[in-house]
Amino acid sequence: MTKLIAVLLLCVLGYHTSRGQIEQNNTGKISDGIQIYEENPFYWMYDGKPVLLIGGSMEDNLFQIPNLHAHLKQLHSVGGNYVRCTMSARDENNVKPYTTDGNGLYDLDSPNPMYWSKLDDLLRYASQLEIVVQIEIWATYDFYWGENAWAENPFNPKLTSSYSVQTSRLPDTIDHPAQSKNNPFFLSVPELDDNKLLLGFQKKFVDKLMEVSLPYDNVLYCIDNETTVHFEWGKYWSAYLHQVAQQFGKEIYVTEMWDSWDPTEGNVQGAIVQAPELNDWYAEYFDPALHNKSKFAFSLNDTVSYQFLDVSNHNAQKGEVHYQTGLWARNA
Repeated sequence: MTKLIAVLLLCVLGYHTSRGQIEQNNTGKISDGIQIYEENPFYWMYDGKPVLLIGGSMEDNLFQIPNLHAHLKQLHSVGGNYVRCTMSARDENNVKPYTTDGNGLYDLDSPNPMYWSKLDDLLRYASQLEIVVQIEIWATYDFYWGENAWAENPFNPKLTSSYSVQTSRLPDTIDHPAQSKNNPFFLSVPELDDNKLLLGFQKKFVDKLMEVSLPYDNVLYCIDNETTVHFEWGKYWSAYLHQVAQQFGKEIYVTEMWDSWDPTEGNVQGAIVQAPELNDWYAEYFDPALHNKSKFAFSLNDTVSYQFLDVSNHNAQKGEVHYQTGLWARNA
């Protein structure tokens, strides 16, 4: 297979422009932002030069933390220049993406300015420090069981005035983890359940996210976080993201992050498919059939939908196996 994609293992790279109008260069074309390095597509290009980005952070949803600037400054001070950011709002004291009406119900037509200003602040300050942000749009674990997860999610039909259980075709209770079966929230696209009402509100969320993020050139996009969803879900949202970006003359890079811990599907001896310390938990909830339908090979073989690869979950591997699984993904 022709290598047209860059592998994301622990790091990525890119460059930035200022916040505000998407700026044009001297040729009249809008700045391309992050680009894959043509001479070696395993690297990205920053300011015309290949650069290796290395990152780490204290939280998955960095835009929600109170000490964001200090944290990014600390990362920058030790040479870090990449962070991941899920759009999660399930932690205690997190700001939700929507405002509530007079009855205390979320209005999915009314985005919360504070939520989006926090994302803007992350992107702006990261841009100043030349830190690349990988935005992970659908924060998987906000949509399943657990305190402050689906039970507190504004998309839950019992918490919103925008639709009901009947009209949305969504349950008001999720009593299982993402590893056992999917929330119907992730089946809304035409190729699956074709849930037009729900999809309309999902698009509004993505439209707002793109409105905030597209003016920045230090952004990569990831559809989900550790997902087991059907591959058609990711294909749909990748096409939609590119469609929105093209309306602004902007080139973007999109990937998907699968929950599968072994991207090689058994091609590396000793690779584990689940962590030993979770054996008892997985014995009850882990569904191998679900994981077989949501695997790294879908990203690897779909260079139209995915312009780079994310194999983050292979970090469950240890030692030499960790190196070999990453190398396998690089050379696939």
